Amino acid sequence: MALPAVLTEWMPCIMIWLVEIVFGWNHIINKMALNSGIDPFAMLIYRQIAAAVVLSPAVYREWQTLPPITRPVLFQIFLCSLLGATLNQGFFIVGLIYSTPTIASAVANLFPGMTFVAARLFGLETMNIWTRSGQAKVVGTVICLCGTMVMSFYHGPLLLFESDLYWNELAEGVKGGQKATILGPVLVFLSCASCAGWFVIQDRLNRTFFAPYTTTFLMTVMSIPQFGVIGVVESLVTHKSVGHWALGFNVRLLAVLYSGILVSGFGFPVTTWCIQRRGSPYVAMFSPLVLIIVAIIGWFLLHESIHVGPLLGATLIIVGLYMFVWGKNQEIGRQENAAVDNQIVNGDGAQVAQA
Repeated sequence: MALPAVLTEWMPCIMIWLVEIVFGWNHIINKMALNSGIDPFAMLIYRQIAAAVVLSPAVYREWQTLPPITRPVLFQIFLCSLLGATLNQGFFIVGLIYSTPTIASAVANLFPGMTFVAARLFGLETMNIWTRSGQAKVVGTVICLCGTMVMSFYHGPLLLFESDLYWNELAEGVKGGQKATILGPVLVFLSCASCAGWFVIQDRLNRTFFAPYTTTFLMTVMSIPQFGVIGVVESLVTHKSVGHWALGFNVRLLAVLYSGILVSGFGFPVTTWCIQRRGSPYVAMFSPLVLIIVAIIGWFLLHESIHVGPLLGATLIIVGLYMFVWGKNQEIGRQENAAVDNQIVNGDGAQVAQA
């Protein structure tokens, strides 16, 4: 049964909201696992293996209608794997060791701007500031970026005291570990740059080879030996014991299953689908929501207070996102109407020629 037109129009927005919620919890759970002492690259290898297993049934079904995998397509998938899996996840997970989930989320808010600039340079995003939709996209982007800056750097007066709920194990797991240093934000910044490159290449790949599950599966499988080589070298250099690679029934296993099943198995294919439907800048604009989600989790479960600054920043982010999404939907509507008009004109021309 077909979905209502309004729901179909807003489905990418709804799905990417769900993905950002998954990503927000992933920041918290990964920080707990890293603070328990697990090797970061071991965790990434286990995550990719779990994701490959989860994606296999969907890939099998998709394989029956799969477009041909040519050498250029395979090369683009490899680049997506290198940028979107190996470098993106590797930089971020190590950066999280020397940072906090809140700081990492704040630095990651540079990602929409990076993606938008890259998409414009490669001709993947149109921008006409003389139209209402173009103006809405520009103003929405600026408001969203201002909101992230306000939320990250301005606290203001206290608005809400700590929640009555408190998850002691979660709080202790997040607050432990390495002391935050400048290395953490730098690595998260490099992760954002890698992810922006992945989004742009994925956008181009989707135009000739749209198979979200197969693409994600191949990205995942290709990244396993890459993480393996890095992990072995890192263990030899740091002289880590085998115990750093052990899982057990603890937060390490939870982090591997959560990130493998929900982040890679659900989040990455949905991201690929949303990029195909709305473009890479559209999807990237939703990344500041992770900062809001982490702040809500911090207040609700970690005894963190809510100040005026984060609430004001969150409001600006929501307003900016709505303006950008509205402008993008208006552009897509005009493009679809123009395509229909061209079909009608071409059809009338063909009938006249036959007459």
